[in-house]
Amino acid sequence: MKAKQFIVSIAMGASTLACAADPAYLTEGPDEASRLQSVLDQAPESAASLYRQGEFSMGPSWRGLRALQDAAVFLHRSVRRGENGTMLAWTDRELLRSAYLEKERPYLSLREHVSIDCAGMRVGVLESVYYEQRFGGGEPLARIRQKPEMIDILPDSLEDQMQRIACESKPSAKPAGKSASKSASPKADKTDTTKEPKEPKESKAPQERKDAAAAPRPPQT
Repeated sequence: MKAKQFIVSIAMGASTLACAADPAYLTEGPDEASRLQSVLDQAPESAASLYRQGEFSMGPSWRGLRALQDAAVFLHRSVRRGENGTMLAWTDRELLRSAYLEKERPYLSLREHVSIDCAGMRVGVLESVYYEQRFGGGEPLARIRQKPEMIDILPDSLEDQMQRIACESKPSAKPAGKSASKSASPKADKTDTTKEPKEPKESKAPQERKDAAAAPRPPQT
């Protein structure tokens, strides 16, 4: 009798081990969010799958633009008005495979601050920010600011799609330098020329706004 119980125990133990080794058994469970996250952590097989992954991971502040052959591109919903009728926006380009800023500095995510000439149908890059982690994670590898080289927008291109969205949206800020303080250029007092005119107090607010506009930070996810 004891021998039979011992054999049954061995058989049940073997069955349990077999189930534990079965991948289907391992994937079944109530933790749906954990399984979904494990899928997201896997390397994407195509730009289309990377695009779908980005729609989940980037958050509501970003909108999808297009899945290219080797990348997925997104546009930040916050669009600002720049100088001379231009619009300023941030794009995010998620690479399917790592590219290299230098020989030993791979990156997967590239965010660009772009200037869009709505009337002239041109676009240029003001700043490029490189990230080693996908979706702009971690600290930037490098930030490169540059004078934008404006290029013509081709019809039905990614830039054309970006231009239509940005130029039709409502800007979130006024152009830089339009709200200068009146105290910065006071009028002379013509009634009394004997007194020495007082020096106007410096207004730091316009300069701070100018500096902030000159060096914008890439939006966070």
